[in-house]
Amino acid sequence: MNGLHVSSEIILSVLKDKAVYNDSLSHHFRRATWSGVGNLLGISTAGYEALKTEGLDIISSKKTRSEIIDYFDNELQELKVRIERPLVQKVITEEYYIKSFYQSYDKAFIPIEYDQLIEDQFCYSLYMKLYTERKVLIMFISRALERAEQVLVLIKDELGE
Repeated sequence: MNGLHVSSEIILSVLKDKAVYNDSLSHHFRRATWSGVGNLLGISTAGYEALKTEGLDIISSKKTRSEIIDYFDNELQELKVRIERPLVQKVITEEYYIKSFYQSYDKAFIPIEYDQLIEDQFCYSLYMKLYTERKVLIMFISRALERAEQVLVLIKDELGE
């Protein structure tokens, strides 16, 4: 996702400074629209579901049981909702991109009227929103990973490892 942030920063800088167009920008215009998560949450909850089927009461520690339940039923669910939600309203962005860019054979976004694009406040706002929302998503992913590590420590303690 860091590469996507770099592309976003480049595009925001170019739009803000009204920089001269160069060919490498077409790839950055495209990459800056990606969320960066794709199918990131192909997280398997099979172990948790099996544990629920077996009975959560096999975990003797009330704290460990509570943390596992909270992590899988709340933390991961909230993260899944955030990942599945488009970064910006898809209809607006598709319509905007169709009128502002054409896609090259390698899927790069090439501005149709670059001089108009760098003057377009909506364009700058759109890329800023994508950048900001991706940063928030990264924060939620990081938080979920930290919680997963904490829950894993509790599980290992429960198992005596």
